[in-house]
Amino acid sequence: MKLPAFIHKLEVSTKRTLAIILAMSLGAVFPQAHALGAYAIPALIFFMLLMSFSDTSFSKGSVKKSHLLILIAMSALSIGAYYLLKSFHAELAISAFLIGITPTATAAMVITNMLGRRGDYVATSMILSNIYAALAIPFLSQTVVHASVSIDFGKLLLYCGMMVGIPFVLSRAIRMLPSGQTGIIQRTKRLTFPAWVLVLFLVLSQCSHFLRQADVPLKAIIMVFAVASAFCVINFVLGFFLGEKEFRRECSQSLGQKNTMLTLWVALTFFSPFIALGPTFYVICHNLWNSYQLARHGSRKD
Repeated sequence: MKLPAFIHKLEVSTKRTLAIILAMSLGAVFPQAHALGAYAIPALIFFMLLMSFSDTSFSKGSVKKSHLLILIAMSALSIGAYYLLKSFHAELAISAFLIGITPTATAAMVITNMLGRRGDYVATSMILSNIYAALAIPFLSQTVVHASVSIDFGKLLLYCGMMVGIPFVLSRAIRMLPSGQTGIIQRTKRLTFPAWVLVLFLVLSQCSHFLRQADVPLKAIIMVFAVASAFCVINFVLGFFLGEKEFRRECSQSLGQKNTMLTLWVALTFFSPFIALGPTFYVICHNLWNSYQLARHGSRKD
């Protein structure tokens, strides 16, 4: 039986957005799946990066002025938020610092391509910002935050290198294969969105498990969520204005969609579960923003 026209239109314009919201909702409801995340999430992100890098060309002009502005904004926002909040709540200030210094997400290229924008711009931002974060987090945590812990620079750089460097090198090798072989890669690339939806499910499952286990007052949870939400809006809006005219959306995505897996790992490894709440809530915020973007983009195409 033929579906009514309005249902068909709704399905076309919002199916990806609904998939994102459903994955996040199921992850929140089923915290039991969190145990799978430690192994599945890195593998899925590796796959998405490999597919996205394989379809991305880089040239001498790939680095734009706005890429440097993104790095400056990361530092300015993280340091500014820390000094703004440190007299109010020391741990909240460190959590805000980690949100601000978080680099471009590894999945940002996937969303940018879905929005019909330049994935190569975001890929360049992701590589530069992740390297920068690996260098800046240990340095700033000692010189600005004056943290009592010492963040292992080697571990941080190795983490970024494993997650970004290896798929990038492999993608360059794939691009050298005969066209028949690269065609298989192109057909496999369509699996990047389902992989990302699965990542969202597992990440939200981890968030749900973490919040259920954490002994944090509701008032503190609301406070951290408010900071993460404000940061999310500021990052996406500021990124839009920092980008050159032809790269406003790409710059917004690069500054707003963040690799929270990195700073969540830093927070849990070197700081405390409370500080990890900032990156945890930012995951929810930037993916809700992505859902809105995809829905709006789909409506415009319809």
